[in-house]
Amino acid sequence: MKKTFVFIFAFALLSGLFSIQVGAQNEAFDPEAKLILDKVSKKFKSMKSFKADFTLKMENKDTKINETQKGKLFVKGDKYKIETTDLDRYSDGSSIWTFLKSDKEVQITTADPESGEISPAQLLNIKPKDFKYILRSPANSDGLAEVDITPLNTNAPFFKTRLTINTKTNMVTKAIVFERNGSRYTYTLQNAQTDQVLEDKFFTFDKSKHTGIEIVDLR
Repeated sequence: MKKTFVFIFAFALLSGLFSIQVGAQNEAFDPEAKLILDKVSKKFKSMKSFKADFTLKMENKDTKINETQKGKLFVKGDKYKIETTDLDRYSDGSSIWTFLKSDKEVQITTADPESGEISPAQLLNIKPKDFKYILRSPANSDGLAEVDITPLNTNAPFFKTRLTINTKTNMVTKAIVFERNGSRYTYTLQNAQTDQVLEDKFFTFDKSKHTGIEIVDLR
């Protein structure tokens, strides 16, 4: 169970990586990094939907966590779905359904973009809104650049996220989230596809397709 909730927490961070809103102009902000982030944001907003395979690696030397999980991510506006071997997570933008497969349990919570959910997408709510950002390394011959973003909110559970961005496609291909407790989450995105046809019902849990499932409504 502990391992499952580590994954849930990490997945929460995942969706927030696609909702980055850069802050206002400030001397603490790197204009070259802002240019790259603005293009990523513009690209994402222009998509009808986004689908990708992902690998998530979780590390913490103190607690001896070294786990890897693979799955699929689907995003449509503020809706998303995450599929893995252990759990599926759905959000229609208002509610979040977390299906714990081995427990045959679905937990329903409220999607609150203001609560810090970099979602879960936001880490159960860390949807980064205000950051300092710096270009760590300019685009190489493959067009890959690294940008470090740091939340201005000192209460955020992570103190830095390192993004690898393909400047040819304006897409995030990798993100490393550094938590204050020493945990590190590395997300690698592959096989990205945009503008897939995804109906709204795809982002809600359909109880009729499952038997013997306990529903725990925490809203």
